[in-house]
Amino acid sequence: MEKLISGCPVLEEFALALPYDYHERQKNVSSLRVKSQTLKSFIFSFDTNDTDTVFTFEIDAPNLKYMYFSDDQSDRIVLKNLTSLSMIEIGSEFHVDRGSTSYRERKNAIRDFLNGISTVRHMIISESTLKVLFHYSELGRIRKFDNVTRLQAEIYSDMLELIPAFLESFPNLKNLILDVIVVTREIKLSGVPQFMVLNLECVEIKLKDVMLDEPVKTLVRYFLENSVVLQKLILCFKESSEAMKVYARAKKASSRAKKVSDIFKELSTFTKLSPRCEIITIDLGNLLL
Repeated sequence: MEKLISGCPVLEEFALALPYDYHERQKNVSSLRVKSQTLKSFIFSFDTNDTDTVFTFEIDAPNLKYMYFSDDQSDRIVLKNLTSLSMIEIGSEFHVDRGSTSYRERKNAIRDFLNGISTVRHMIISESTLKVLFHYSELGRIRKFDNVTRLQAEIYSDMLELIPAFLESFPNLKNLILDVIVVTREIKLSGVPQFMVLNLECVEIKLKDVMLDEPVKTLVRYFLENSVVLQKLILCFKESSEAMKVYARAKKASSRAKKVSDIFKELSTFTKLSPRCEIITIDLGNLLL
């Protein structure tokens, strides 16, 4: 693989997915190194059932602008010269919870990875990665990402209380998208990161069901009541393909539209610190009918 990459002198896009039984097929391979002066987009996916083999992943790509990184196997991750990286999608558990591996044992590896992507402006984080970062933050402060202006994260509602402290690492954030996976219990949010006062312009909260549960209300109020320059707060309702079949009939679509309308009316009564803030509800279910 390294020879293939080095033999492509004008390579700009590269995607690599290592199979689940990779180590069974390649017992003598313990590392992968991607080195390219021209690479601009890199997608890497590596998930395996092998918890014993020590594996190293290394990338050296000074012109890389986008990277998708989903690696739950590598013990060592080396990021070199990613000075042009502007967007990253992270779907990795950093080899935590495999065998006896603990968060404390992986602390340095996670820190080095975060340091290696310090230039990014747009970050997308999966739920599994966010969980790891929350635990990592209990062992030491997460570095600040001064360049990130747009952050998107999947999150379970029982982790929402950790959001204010986590967002302290993004002092210049302007756009925040939270994809709330499950709404289960009431939450309390405390502390207001400085970026909310100075920079936050748009918040989008994505929900699967057309409902306004108490945790969501708390989350919406938190942003509306503490964001001075907020311009838009968007509540976006999604639907699974199976649910879409149910709502395909016009009568049910009309009922769904009324629910969204009632939610919008309720949101409009919430107190807003920013007088210019516009509250928007988007129903992807009805848009796709």
